[in-house]
Amino acid sequence: MDLNERGNILLVDVDSGINAWLRTGLTNVWLEISCRYENYPALTVTLVEITDAELAAHVVKQFGGTGWIVRKMNLDGVTVENDRVKAAEEAESDEDDS
Repeated sequence: MDLNERGNILLVDVDSGINAWLRTGLTNVWLEISCRYENYPALTVTLVEITDAELAAHVVKQFGGTGWIVRKMNLDGVTVENDRVKAAEEAESDEDDS
């Protein structure tokens, strides 16, 4: 199996680390890679069973409105503006305005 971030999700924070989710080819199974410089262990790699909608909600909740930079985001349900994930309430207010 050959996995890379192409067509998947990659978030980066210069001070904190990276988070990536790579599609495995199995339905609703993602490879989650997290590197947090301040943690031990700093690098974790996990297979997670999660739907695209659940993952989108997780990304918005955990990373929305923060300093994390979006390098790759191929997931419906996540609003990106100026290379950042918009917080849920910001995205909802934008939808209400249209």
